[in-house]
Amino acid sequence: MPLMIALLLASAPGGGGASSNVRAYFPPQTATYECRYGDDRVTRPMVDDTVLASFAEALAKAGEPALATPRDDGRTIVRFTWLRSFHAPIVLRLTVLPDGAGHLDMVRLSGLGGYALGSVEDRQRRDVASTDIAAVLRAADPARLGPAEPDCGPPGADGAGWLIERQDARGFQFASRWSPCDGVVREVGMLLLQLGGSSDEEIY
Repeated sequence: MPLMIALLLASAPGGGGASSNVRAYFPPQTATYECRYGDDRVTRPMVDDTVLASFAEALAKAGEPALATPRDDGRTIVRFTWLRSFHAPIVLRLTVLPDGAGHLDMVRLSGLGGYALGSVEDRQRRDVASTDIAAVLRAADPARLGPAEPDCGPPGADGAGWLIERQDARGFQFASRWSPCDGVVREVGMLLLQLGGSSDEEIY
């Protein structure tokens, strides 16, 4: 996540509210990793709450439900939150019912992912074919959804935050990446964009 976004969240009106949303949407993350810079060693959190705060704020503005606990109704949910620095934030949520049928909810906010998020500009729902549902569920295998990848480099430049979440009876998994070019987050995000009719968006 760029330092620019972190600073905006910390200083913007209501920024404290964004931080308070983090625990509503994400359980505490305790995993760390070590970076070495010459003789110096620095311990960093695998997933920083500052990163999660930007996603939590967008989800709250979109009126999205929290997924951080196991489901008991037989449904499976896979959600993609897309925060592009210079384009509208988009949230795509696939709900798979116990009978195998499913639908996709799409919310577009009016602002920019790296600045003021705005408010809900568009909200749509569409049914999803069983073959498309199966493709998303295979791609979003819980075993593939590692929360983050260690990165000892500087903060990312302008780009996009990608977040994939999956919730079912077994629990909750999520994975976030910064402008991924490949991997599980990119794969699932692109599948959901195609299902939502948004594959012609500016992808980064």
